Amino acid sequence: MAAYAPELKNGAAETYTYSFNAIDLDYVKVGLKNSNGTFDDIPKTGKMTGWETGDPIYAWTIDSSTNTISMTDTQFPSGTGTVRVYRDTDLDDIPITFTAGSALSAAQLNENFSLIFDATQEIESNYVQEDGATFSQVLDANSNKVINVANGTNTNDAVNKGQLDALETDIDAKVTEAETAATTAQNWATSLDVVASSLRGARFYAQEAQAQRDWIQDNDSGVLRDTVFMGFRVESNGDLLIDYTPATTASDIDKETGDDGSTEYNVDDYIIKGDYHWGFFPAGAIDQGSNLPRFSFNNGNLIYDI
Repeated sequence: MAAYAPELKNGAAETYTYSFNAIDLDYVKVGLKNSNGTFDDIPKTGKMTGWETGDPIYAWTIDSSTNTISMTDTQFPSGTGTVRVYRDTDLDDIPITFTAGSALSAAQLNENFSLIFDATQEIESNYVQEDGATFSQVLDANSNKVINVANGTNTNDAVNKGQLDALETDIDAKVTEAETAATTAQNWATSLDVVASSLRGARFYAQEAQAQRDWIQDNDSGVLRDTVFMGFRVESNGDLLIDYTPATTASDIDKETGDDGSTEYNVDDYIIKGDYHWGFFPAGAIDQGSNLPRFSFNNGNLIYDI
C-alpha cells in the first residue's frame, strides 16, 4: 500500500511532526530520499537495507500523543526535503471479526470502519485522478510504458516517441545536409587548389614574359629587335673574319670590335665565291649560354647551334 498524505521534511532535525491519524503506530513510516529521487524506508533501528559497519544509523521513535517522530541517535539525515513521514496501513487482516449473535461495541465498529477509511485514503492517494493530478515525488513506472502522451509544447512538457522520431529524422536530414555541404566545400577547395596552381603558373609565365620584354627592350638595336648583324668574310691571309654588332668576347673566333650598332658595313665585303654571307641573328649568338643559339668551331668547321 502506498503512502497516504506523505509529509516532506528537511533533514538535520531531531524531531518531525505529522498531521494524519493512524490506527496503529506501526503503520507510521519514515523514508529517506536516495540518489534516484525515490524514498527508502528507515526502520526504527535506523539501519537501512544493506547497512554495513560504518554506515549512518538513523534510529527513531514515535510519540502518538504529539504525533512526533524523534531521532534517537547522534546522526540525522541531511538535505532539503529528504525525509518523508507517511502512513502505510496493513490490510492483511481486519481488526475485528463479527460473530453471529455477539455484541459489538462502538469502538470495535469504529476500528473496522477506520481501517476501511484509511485504506480508501491511501488507495486514492496512489492513483492519478482522471481530471488531473500533481505529483509531489518521483514517478517510478517500474519498467512499464506511459502511453497516449500528447505532444509536448512547453519547456517543461514531456515529449512522446513520435516527436523523438521526428527529431531523429530531422537530425538525419541535417547530418546529410552537412555532409553534402562538406563535400561541396571539399570540391571547392580542390578547385581552388587547381585555380591557385593555374594562377601560380600564369604568374610564372607572366614573369617570364616580363623578363623577356625587359631583355628585348634592353637589347633593342632600333633596326631588328633581339638581333645582331653578322657578316662573314675572308682576309688576305686566309683567316675567317666575323663582323657583328655589338662586339663581345668569344673563344676561338677572330673578330673585330664593334660599337653597339653604329658601325656601317659594306655588303660587298661579305661576298664569297659569288654568295652573300651575312644576316641578322638572335642577340647573343656569339656568347649566350649553352642552351641558346651560338657559333663555335669544331675540327676546323664553323658550327651555328640553334
